[in-house]
Amino acid sequence: MILNVNTNLLYNYYRLRLVTCQRSNKKLKKANGPLNPVPIRSKLWYQVGIDLIGPLTQTAKGNKYIITLTDYFSKWAEADAVVDKSAGNVAKCVYNVRFDQGFVVW
Repeated sequence: MILNVNTNLLYNYYRLRLVTCQRSNKKLKKANGPLNPVPIRSKLWYQVGIDLIGPLTQTAKGNKYIITLTDYFSKWAEADAVVDKSAGNVAKCVYNVRFDQGFVVW
């Protein structure tokens, strides 16, 4: 037996019930932990944050990921698109940014 059910009505019913439950349920709310600041060294490119973003929609060149490098001291950010998130691509990106910017600190 096939029931003729309005799927939008059913969806809205359950969506509203879940939202109400999540807002009123005290067990789901967790206290945030304390933030610990990162001590910053006073040298350019001494501390670098590296992030991989993706997978994203593939570009014409076949790139699916973005690697971002951020200098903690100057807050300077660099980004590069890569095909995959292999260690070789990350190392190549760091190497290229290192020599493009001219920083020599290791």
